[in-house]
Amino acid sequence: MSRKSQTKSTGIPQGHVGWVEAAAMIFVFDVTKAFLAFPERMSRSAQTAAWSVPVFSALLSGLWIWALVSVLEANPGKDMITISKSLLGPYLTFALGMAFYLFNVSIVGTASREIADALATVILPLTPLDLLLFVGYAVSLYLALKGVEILARMCVAGSVLIVSLLVAIAILSANMWRVDSVFPLLGPGPVKLLKTYGLRQSIYTEVLGIGMIAPYLRRSEDTGKVARRSLALSAAVLSLTVLNCEMVFPFPSLSHVPTPILRVTRLIFLGRFFQRFDAVLVPVWLTAGVLKLAAGMLVGALVLGTTLSIKSLGLLTAVTAVMSAAVSHFIPDLATAIILDFDILRPYSVVLLDGWPLALWAVSRFRSHPGQRSGRGKGGQRAE
Repeated sequence: MSRKSQTKSTGIPQGHVGWVEAAAMIFVFDVTKAFLAFPERMSRSAQTAAWSVPVFSALLSGLWIWALVSVLEANPGKDMITISKSLLGPYLTFALGMAFYLFNVSIVGTASREIADALATVILPLTPLDLLLFVGYAVSLYLALKGVEILARMCVAGSVLIVSLLVAIAILSANMWRVDSVFPLLGPGPVKLLKTYGLRQSIYTEVLGIGMIAPYLRRSEDTGKVARRSLALSAAVLSLTVLNCEMVFPFPSLSHVPTPILRVTRLIFLGRFFQRFDAVLVPVWLTAGVLKLAAGMLVGALVLGTTLSIKSLGLLTAVTAVMSAAVSHFIPDLATAIILDFDILRPYSVVLLDGWPLALWAVSRFRSHPGQRSGRGKGGQRAE
């Protein structure tokens, strides 16, 4: 099918991307939370060991990501919804697909509300909140309608900006670091810390989007490379961000700072001309936020379209944008958005992460050995 005919049937331009572009899209979709309340929530969960949560949670996430990649590579050209229909049946797949879709809608809605609230409170006071949300959703929807190929290429540039800025902030604020802020190393204790690592696998739920963009890879065998690179880069950047904020705002001070990275940049002083370093942060932060919302809308539309067997992805992307905007509108304040994101939505998503990919892998392995299942060898003869 030509690209022109694909565009006509789905309403969104189709194309294929390399592993770099795909990994950048997943990375931006996942790591943008670093600019918001992420360091503060990690501090509440693990206290002085907050910096270690992204690292060890990523290691635990490796199990379900490995299972997902194994299934995708064994079914080249298919997404996880299509594979689930053949392995788990239409009814269970419908439930899983809708749960994943609602998660995406909620994540986009809460993230946009956090960004808009922070802007209206700290950066652009007196600006109507609804105006900020409208502009953000309009730009994000426009980018999402450009399709996976264009959006993923934009995320490459976005990834470079995000990593460069966060590394620069860490270097420029190093003179304010206090090493004793990370002691005791085990924070609330080994048992509670291990529970936190397991529960906070949910900070990588966005990586599940690999299951929907896998058909757009030029080489299906690159799925594992996309997963490993995006997960490793996300873990490194998130850990660095939390460590940086933790060194500047020691626990328990960090647990009461809603936008830690923004506060860190306001403490950096480079002379009279560069005294407002947060002016560098805001454009990158907004760019990352818009790309995250666009990626969330597009992944959500792909999930909903495949689950319901609807090909009009353009319409579904618009529906996803409207539903996410409704979530943003009905969240009363920033504190509620943060609680919904980290204390309700993400803990719930652990069920998807530890259940769905592993179930697909187990069923696919079971079906790949019918002789062992039935107790028959070659030619249908029962083994002696």
